[in-house]
Amino acid sequence: MKKIVGFLLIGLLTACNNVVVTKQEEKAVGVVLDFYGGICNRKKGFHSKNGSKETYFELEMSKSKIIEKFSSILELPASNIAYLFYSNLKEEQDNYTEVHVTIKLTKGETHKFIYNSKDLKEIEKFTPILEVVSSKIKSQDIVGLLTDFDKEIAKDIDAELFEKTCFKVDSAFGKINETYFHGFMFTEFTEYKDPIVQLVGIMKREKQDIPLSLYINRKTKKLVSIKNEF
Repeated sequence: MKKIVGFLLIGLLTACNNVVVTKQEEKAVGVVLDFYGGICNRKKGFHSKNGSKETYFELEMSKSKIIEKFSSILELPASNIAYLFYSNLKEEQDNYTEVHVTIKLTKGETHKFIYNSKDLKEIEKFTPILEVVSSKIKSQDIVGLLTDFDKEIAKDIDAELFEKTCFKVDSAFGKINETYFHGFMFTEFTEYKDPIVQLVGIMKREKQDIPLSLYINRKTKKLVSIKNEF
């Protein structure tokens, strides 16, 4: 009988949109809604994976105009949703080993993403780099910015050309007001042996907002590349 009750409990946890959540979870969901708007249905439960129990919190997002704009690269809003929720759980982070994000688009498509807590903890350590780099670009501290690069890559960068490029971007789009985190992706460079994480931010500028992607060595936490694209 206990096994049957346990099975029913799992079914309720994973199927009910209005699950009981803690005050901290409610706050974390609120941060996501403040950023993306729309509707967020919540689910939580657990499942077995490789002989161990994985606990998860799922956020099912729909009717968000901001998310719809990124329908071609949903990994960005999905990763940011997971990060915003997880980072705002604070002392309750250890309650979950995974954060699930389901995105329902208005055209009928449904996409699901799963992020484990280990990766999200890692991203928490990387996000300050986005603030540091953005600040140095804003102040045109090219020398300081080059120190954030991998040494082998920095030595091949033409500092003068780099500075001119930053100046051209400022001229075209205006000075930076602020930069905010917008998601991440784990990737690889064929010419680079170490694993890479792409941190994506949006630079709010005087004339036009533009993306800022930082490609960072996950082992050394040093920059490999900077691009103004997603």
